[in-house]
Amino acid sequence: WIIAGLACLLSGLSYMELSSRLPTKGSCYVFSYHGLGEAAAVVGSFCLTLEYGMSGAGIARSWSEKLATAIGGNAKDVMFIRYDTFGDSRISMRYFDTPGSNETLPQMATASTDDDSYLDWGALAIMAASVIVTAVGLSLGKVVINGFTVAKVVLVIFLIYNGFSLWNYNPFSSWKEFNPAGTSGILRGATSLFFGFIGFDEVCCLAAKAKDPAKLMPRAIDGTLLGATILSGSAQLALSGAKHYTPG
Repeated sequence: WIIAGLACLLSGLSYMELSSRLPTKGSCYVFSYHGLGEAAAVVGSFCLTLEYGMSGAGIARSWSEKLATAIGGNAKDVMFIRYDTFGDSRISMRYFDTPGSNETLPQMATASTDDDSYLDWGALAIMAASVIVTAVGLSLGKVVINGFTVAKVVLVIFLIYNGFSLWNYNPFSSWKEFNPAGTSGILRGATSLFFGFIGFDEVCCLAAKAKDPAKLMPRAIDGTLLGATILSGSAQLALSGAKHYTPG
């Protein structure tokens, strides 16, 4: 989390300066437009839309899957529509039927079936609700965002408290115990954890409402990154001591 936070801070420094100089809405689009021109702004807006579209879709699918697991029973069969419902999934696997293979086509299709290949209408409903909240405006969005933020912080603090209460393993006993996957494993983990910082730049969209953006925006972005790093890193540390991890 520390490595991911430092990497994110490099981007955050740019947002600090630009949001202080251009205290307005638009974030990446506005900054690119004023700094590099209209063409760069179009590219930046495309990347920004793609970023939030992909991350939002991933989170929505995760929430939907957790909801189906909590409901239990045949909830997943009802909420998730498999692609092979619309036809024989073996058709898409025909190119794997190479000469000399001992496996038949149906066997290879079964072995290659992706469990994530399904239509998730629960995730669609979550995405649609998010769009509605955003479209209504800041009056509703502020209440929803603040509510989720408080709930998330309370949940993470609960996780930290219980994790340290169940601490029964010392991950710092040796370098091998602390770093079982090696330096490459730490860097791979940092790249995955960078996903947890997505959205910090949204703070810049509130610069227009700040009384003193040159003073407040750097503090707001710093506070967001620092808070996320401390809370998430502490939760990870608590889990490391509560459950011994063995690389597969």
